[in-house]
Parts: sequence; C-alpha cells; structure tokens
Amino acid sequence: MFEHFGIRDVFTALWKYAKYLLIILVVAELACVGLHYLTAGDAASTGNVTDKENSPVYSSSAAYSIAPTEDGSRYELGESGNMLNTAHYLASTYKDMVNTDYCYQYVYDAVMEAYTPEKFIEVSGIKKLNPQITPDMLNVKVVKNFLRSAVVSDTAVVNIYVETYDQQLTQVMIQAAQKYFTEELPKNLDPAQITYVGGVEQKVQKMTAEIELEESSESAVLDQAAAESTSPSLKKQVVIVGVLVVALYCVVVFFVALFRPTLNRRSDFEEYGVPVIGEIPTGFEH
Repeated sequence: MFEHFGIRDVFTALWKYAKYLLIILVVAELACVGLHYLTAGDAASTGNVTDKENSPVYSSSAAYSIAPTEDGSRYELGESGNMLNTAHYLASTYKDMVNTDYCYQYVYDAVMEAYTPEKFIEVSGIKKLNPQITPDMLNVKVVKNFLRSAVVSDTAVVNIYVETYDQQLTQVMIQAAQKYFTEELPKNLDPAQITYVGGVEQKVQKMTAEIELEESSESAVLDQAAAESTSPSLKKQVVIVGVLVVALYCVVVFFVALFRPTLNRRSDFEEYGVPVIGEIPTGFEH
C-alpha cells in the first residue's frame, strides 16, 4: 500500500471528493454568517431595556432648613464655633437618616395601610424597574426606588423627594417621609430647629430610577460594543472558517487515500495481473 502511494494519489482523491468539499464549505460559511448575526441580535435585544411607554410620573418634594437650637452649642464645629458648619453637619446627619431602613420602614408601613401589596405594585410603577416582582417579594427596600433625600449645595437645607406613577401614592409617601423627618428624627438625633421652606409638585415623563437603569444599561451596551470591536470581524471569521474547512478536508482525504487506495496507475493494474491496453491522461501527468 505505502510503496504505491504518491502525490498523484492525493490529487486524485482531492479531485474525486471536491464536490463534498464545496457542500461542506458552503454550509460552514452560512452557519458562520448566521451565528454572527444571531449573536449580534441577541446582544442588541439584551441591551435595549429602555422603557418605551410615556406614562406620566408624579413627583413631590419638601425642603427643610436645619439650624442648631439654643442648647446645640455643644455641637458647634471649628475653633471659633462656626454655627454654619454646625448647621451643615446637622443637615447631613438628618439627610443620611432619611436614606436608611428606619425611614423606609416608616414609609412602607404607611403605604401598606393605604394600599394592598397587589394595588401598590399596580400603581407604583415598580414593575417597570423589576418586571419579575410579586406581592410576596415586597419589603421595606422597595421604598428606596421612590424616596430620596439630599442636602442642597452650600446650604443647610434638606430636600426630600418622592416620585411614583400614581399621584395619590406619591402624596402618601411624601407625607409619611415628612412626618418621619419632623417628628421621629428629632427624638433620636442632635437638637435642631427644623423649618419647612417649601415644596414642589409636578408631573414628569420618566422616573429617576428608570433613568439610572437606562444609563447603566447603556453602559453595558457600550461595554458589549467594545468587546465586539475586539473580536474578529465577519469577513475575518468567514476566511478563518474557510481555511479551517479546507485544511480539515485535505487531512481527511489524505488519510482516506492512504488507507483506502484506488488503482491510479499502470503498475497498480499490472500488480494484480490485469493487462493494460491503453491509458487516459488524468491531467496530473505534467
């Protein structure tokens, strides 16, 4: 077998099975292109989580000025006892306490007195932020999606802010937060004079939590795009697949020709005692 095996046998086998190479090559390239666009489409649909609905959002805010009381001089900060620094310190302390589970629990209890869990999920808009949420999954943490507080820059004013998809629910939550801020916190924090300085109610088109969710999603899409830009392009993928298919075909055909040889030359027939009358050129003689 091996003594009669030569380059002619290889070329003969390659030509004999060329039609199979063509079929495999076409199928592999089509699969490569299809997989490329399928994965690109999945990435785009995963990243596109922007809410297309334009349901109105009801927001309400309440601002409070924080100042030290007469007996609060012991909380003055700085060598000269700067009262403004003291006010800033107290405002930051009060603001931080609004953004805690103690406040969330207080507001959550007020909401559950006015709404059933099912009704709260229906009107609040929480499903836009968490489509899988169910009534049994509700807890105090859900309030964090709707209630926020911050100290107004360069002042000692704390702003409490609530927004939901239901105007009545917004009022229930902001009133509960205000009550906690003015009645419950002073019992446990440093003495302070709390003065209501105003509030704003408005109807907007998108919740702050949704905007933050979209920004994080857009960031994820950019990361995905960056990752895709470092991967081989479609043209490179097609070329690589084509080269691999041809190389694999050559290897397979080589071993087929080696272990399953055919009668390709005059000496092959003469070895088996078959007389040869004539020979047809195959194109590999030259």
